[in-house]
Amino acid sequence: MGVVLIAILASFLAPYDPTATKPYEKFLPPSSTHIMGTDSLGRDVFSRVLYGAQVSVQVGLIVIAVGIALGVPLGALAGYNAHTVWDEAIMRTLDILIAFPPLILAIAVMGAMGPRPVDFGFFTLSNLGKVMIVIGLVLVPRFARVMRSAVLKEKAEEYVDAARTIGMGSAGVLFSEILPNTLAPIIVQATYYMATAILTESALSFLGIGIQPPTPSWGQMLSEARSYLISGQWWFSVFPGMGIFITMIGFNLLGDGLRDALDPRVAE
Repeated sequence: MGVVLIAILASFLAPYDPTATKPYEKFLPPSSTHIMGTDSLGRDVFSRVLYGAQVSVQVGLIVIAVGIALGVPLGALAGYNAHTVWDEAIMRTLDILIAFPPLILAIAVMGAMGPRPVDFGFFTLSNLGKVMIVIGLVLVPRFARVMRSAVLKEKAEEYVDAARTIGMGSAGVLFSEILPNTLAPIIVQATYYMATAILTESALSFLGIGIQPPTPSWGQMLSEARSYLISGQWWFSVFPGMGIFITMIGFNLLGDGLRDALDPRVAE
């Protein structure tokens, strides 16, 4: 949660403009003036790491929102109508998508669309928005499969039979009875895939098909720093790499904690 707090307060915590270049201050090592040093254009690495956290958390939240908004209804519909044409059509389509590793599929889609904004006539989808939607769509099958399994389990419970007995329709049973009892695994999966989304965004930015300059991104910073590893500017790559590492560990630990807290089978 510390990363989320840093992302929210980045504009207040950053001592410098993350996009301001000062060529005469390039490659300064960490000091009291620049606690994480400066990069090849004289930009303050600490400020860029803070704003990179803001971009990463924003991407992660939107990606999870897209994955849940599409994957949960599809998985619920497939699970409630298990072993029917609806179930087969939905799950076989999603199986095709899930056969591809998320990063490879995201790279393929982003590579085909290019790094520039997409103009749809009545509105323009920014590159950041495109990255978030693409990664979100990649995660839809993951949420759908979890939701389908949860619905199949809950559908066999007695309270579902009781709801049907009093005349409640299928939509009412699904959305007012079953769905609230399937949120726990979705919440846990959301924290795990938050880390996956941030890592995927960093990888796309590292390859040059994700977040574009001058917007700070941890993956983009690592891509710029790789040319200077041998020459000794270690701070240029270490700090954004630590940002990715700490964020990944944090969200995975959060997922473990939520799983233990929300799983009634875990002994106290």
